Amino acid sequence: NLRPLFTGRVERKLSFSVAIAEKGDHYLLLDNRRGTEAKAVTVILQAAPAQKDRTQAAGTILSDFERQLHRLFVFDSFSMGVKQCGVPRAFAAEPGVLLCTEYVYHLYDALKDQEKAKDFLAYSIFQEIARQLLKDWNHPSAGKAETMDEFAVVLMLMLNQKSRVLGAADFAVKNPST
Repeated sequence: NLRPLFTGRVERKLSFSVAIAEKGDHYLLLDNRRGTEAKAVTVILQAAPAQKDRTQAAGTILSDFERQLHRLFVFDSFSMGVKQCGVPRAFAAEPGVLLCTEYVYHLYDALKDQEKAKDFLAYSIFQEIARQLLKDWNHPSAGKAETMDEFAVVLMLMLNQKSRVLGAADFAVKNPST
């Protein structure tokens, strides 16, 4: 079946987005048959995983973290998962660690770099896990952001996430406004 997913006429510049639902080879065809002279064309093509794939990846990260945490610490299990929150915030305002899908989309869209988005996603998850554990353990510094950040970094290092924490830190230092 050779139907185009998108067709458009270009005078100077054209920008568009296409969701490709099927696996396989896809082609970009530029047609200048009606033109009277040769044209120079620059094409910038970007591909990103589908939103469904992004949230599934986040759910997998959460499940892996939970298994690893239970090997290190004794704690009562709490809800961990991914859910639609309806608002763009990192975690649902519910007990446990419920990552908002809107945050996952926001990270991928804002950072435009899949690895950096994964770095920040991992760090965000560990911050929330640190908050939950400190709260459950009635730690005296449970509500302090600095304590949660420090504990999140320690957790990441203990769970062999050094490259993720360093990636997030390096990007944040070099791009503070982002």
